[in-house]
Amino acid sequence: MSGKHYKAHEVSCCIKYFIFGFNIIFWLLGVAFLGIGLWAWSEKGVLSNISSITDLGGFDPVWLFLVVGGVMFILGFAGCIGALRENTFLLKFVSNCPAHLPQ
Repeated sequence: MSGKHYKAHEVSCCIKYFIFGFNIIFWLLGVAFLGIGLWAWSEKGVLSNISSITDLGGFDPVWLFLVVGGVMFILGFAGCIGALRENTFLLKFVSNCPAHLPQ
């Protein structure tokens, strides 16, 4: 049997856990933003009356916290899993997203 053997590239443990640490901080900040957004909605009474969500006339700043927190949560989670598992698809997804890295 003539199978092809691919030489795996080893990643330095320092780099791997540095990326993981950065992404876990980013992920926890996303959770905090989501928590602040949900807390603000509960204080406004939006969560007790779900039909009032469609009645918002203008822009509600709580939406900004929820959207930013959701994006940060997804990117941080994908970065953590990608770094720990050395999953190139998830790492490319995180690195190609313009919201994750300031330019």
